[in-house]
Amino acid sequence: MRYDWYKSHGICPYCGQADAVKGKVFCLNCLDRQAVAAMVYRSSHDTTESNRVRCRERYRKARETGICVRCYQNKARDGKAICQRCFMRIREKQAVYQSKRRKEGDAK
Repeated sequence: MRYDWYKSHGICPYCGQADAVKGKVFCLNCLDRQAVAAMVYRSSHDTTESNRVRCRERYRKARETGICVRCYQNKARDGKAICQRCFMRIREKQAVYQSKRRKEGDAK
């Protein structure tokens, strides 16, 4: 509620004292403070490598246990990595994409 009131009146909701930058919600000082905090967080957390390892392990476990590696919910089709539902979704998207490509090719 406090946030909405400050935002609607053009006041920075973080500090509650300075005017917000035009087109933004926060004032210049608070924006700078948030940018510095984000840089410090990103530099201290190696999210890309840990995320890559975690996703690779999740994929491997799903593949070994026969679970769909796309939705991680349903049982994968025999000898395949994805379930029937995900397979059909992929086929539908491919069909739409192919028909769009054919129409563009005919128009040229």
